[in-house]
Amino acid sequence: MSYLICKKCGGYYKLKEGEKPDEFEACECGGTLRYVQNFNAHFDEELDPINEFNICPDCGIENSAGEKYCKSCGKMIKDTKNEENNSDANKNVLKSTSNKWILRAVAIIVGILIVVIPTLIFVDSNYALLLLLIGGIVASLIAGGKSEDGAINGIVVGVIAAILILSLRGNFLFIDDVLFNIEIFIFEMSGAILILALFGLIGGVIGISIREFLIKAEK
Repeated sequence: MSYLICKKCGGYYKLKEGEKPDEFEACECGGTLRYVQNFNAHFDEELDPINEFNICPDCGIENSAGEKYCKSCGKMIKDTKNEENNSDANKNVLKSTSNKWILRAVAIIVGILIVVIPTLIFVDSNYALLLLLIGGIVASLIAGGKSEDGAINGIVVGVIAAILILSLRGNFLFIDDVLFNIEIFIFEMSGAILILALFGLIGGVIGISIREFLIKAEK
């Protein structure tokens, strides 16, 4: 919205669609008009931080920041400052939440890689449980959060790691009976997921506990 604000009386006029600022010479009181695109832009520049005020949207009169009703026309005044602050706060909350999920995703990916890569390339699968504990701990240390967050991170690491390891290693029998082959694969998959999810959960809780201990130690 565009406005013309009188420098003399403080009144304002909201320009309608198609109207131009140069079509208006002066205010009815004889004061000079100033063109602004933001309703509060004019006042924000001249505000004394101690003596802030709000502009009545109906009559354009200045009122103290704490006033709920206009001293001139009696209409209710909206605190535009608080509305802007609330909007900024909501944006910060959304940004913080978004950053939290990004960090959590990165932590889970790191934990999965710690388990999967060594298991597939270097280490016997019997050591996968130890690696999973380490992966869960690392994921929780990176992502932070509460105990339940650490547990969830660890479970996710365990489940995805189990699926990747069994899928990439192909731990099922190559026989003619395809259905039996699938049943064996599902059986191994479900068992591995339960075991690795459990160890991932334990690792996640341990990681959060270590993180909380380190934070308290710094204080």
